[in-house]
Amino acid sequence: KINPHHSNAHNFIGYIYATQGIELDKAQGHLEQALNIQPRNGYFLDSLGWIYHKKGEPEKALTHIKKAMVYAQPDPVLYDHLGDVYFSMKNVTEARKAWKTSLSLTIQRLKEPAGEIPDPEKLREKIRQADEMMLNSF
Repeated sequence: KINPHHSNAHNFIGYIYATQGIELDKAQGHLEQALNIQPRNGYFLDSLGWIYHKKGEPEKALTHIKKAMVYAQPDPVLYDHLGDVYFSMKNVTEARKAWKTSLSLTIQRLKEPAGEIPDPEKLREKIRQADEMMLNSF
């Protein structure tokens, strides 16, 4: 049983569920609990946004991830999530911009490894896909 006041545990469990795309309602409950304790935690806000993305609610996802960026330091995972949400909303231009920022931050972090980072090759592939879509739209 989780201590109801251990916000990091709630975030961890909720984010793990979200990344696996399972138990999304439980994941949302864990993140809401974490945010009741730390409402300005950017990483918790991102996790809740990611859950909304996985649930197919892009507007809510975008709101939470943008709010996360106000409270968190520039983070490649947040920008990757932002790009994925924009892409799901068919906003290829903003998705590409977010993924390029994520890639730049990821490359910086590779020089001084610390924390979670996205796979640079996956980011490059997302950017290539966005480029193709933008070229084909003309």
